[in-house]
Amino acid sequence: MNLGEAKKRVAMLANYYSELGDVISSNDVRVKDFYMKLPAIFDMAQKQIATTAYIRKHMFISHLLPFKPQAWQFKIYTHKDSDIEFSAPKAYAYCFKVDGDSEIVIEGIGADGSVTTLEEIRGYSTGGFTLFKDFITLDKEYQQIRIRFTGDTYYNIKDIALYDVNFSTYADIPDFGAYIKYPMPKNFYKALKAEIKSGFDYEPLPDSSWEISEFDNSVNVSVFVNGEIRIEYAAKPCEITSDTADYYEFEISEEAQIAMLHLVASIALEKEDYSQSQLQYAKYIERMANIDLDKGLQKRQKTVKVVYGV
Repeated sequence: MNLGEAKKRVAMLANYYSELGDVISSNDVRVKDFYMKLPAIFDMAQKQIATTAYIRKHMFISHLLPFKPQAWQFKIYTHKDSDIEFSAPKAYAYCFKVDGDSEIVIEGIGADGSVTTLEEIRGYSTGGFTLFKDFITLDKEYQQIRIRFTGDTYYNIKDIALYDVNFSTYADIPDFGAYIKYPMPKNFYKALKAEIKSGFDYEPLPDSSWEISEFDNSVNVSVFVNGEIRIEYAAKPCEITSDTADYYEFEISEEAQIAMLHLVASIALEKEDYSQSQLQYAKYIERMANIDLDKGLQKRQKTVKVVYGV
């Protein structure tokens, strides 16, 4: 059902159409006012219904990590008065998190044991861990690349990684940790389930292997998982405004759209005909009660694919 059709159906529920389907009075001020407020009511109604009768969509993540960091360090290290060092045979990028005023040095160690400072980094107390990641600029080939946490202050360190991969962009450098973060689509409302591809099918991904961050609407997938991930999520519908074309197709299921007509009629008639408004609301509740919310309902699903490229 599109917006234009829905407007006509709601007008009939509100008795603005005769039994023959003709508009009672196209010049009637009440009719004009009625139609002007419908887009905003449809917008509110569809969004409300979508919180229970989900618009189910999928996002696919190619969580096929083509790299292996040279340092897997998931514990928290505490710097006091001695340097803490991690090194790898080669590295082109780094990542770590620090909490507190800190001094960090990226160094190249030559075959003769000589040490060259490649980068110096200062961390400051922010009340929590701060992420640092970047490329390592090499002026020549070194036998070892070392990241050294130094200075005179007390601070904590975690999630340290030295990558032996030439990432294309800064954004491609992973925020190393127990999870890799992937942004959810802008229309994301709620995560429903996560699955991993197994052969030609998908099987449930254990709850311990993924989590949703509601703070920034992202999904975090464990680094110990490797494969194509399918996230099923409930989507927020597009906004309906006075400029929305009548050919706009509602995104909730057909069953939910029928219920929505009664809800819109109820809201539109609330001040004008309270008894009719209550009748339409009762019909809305009845329609919603008969919808199987566990089913997808929306057959035409769009997908979003995220490929982790290196």
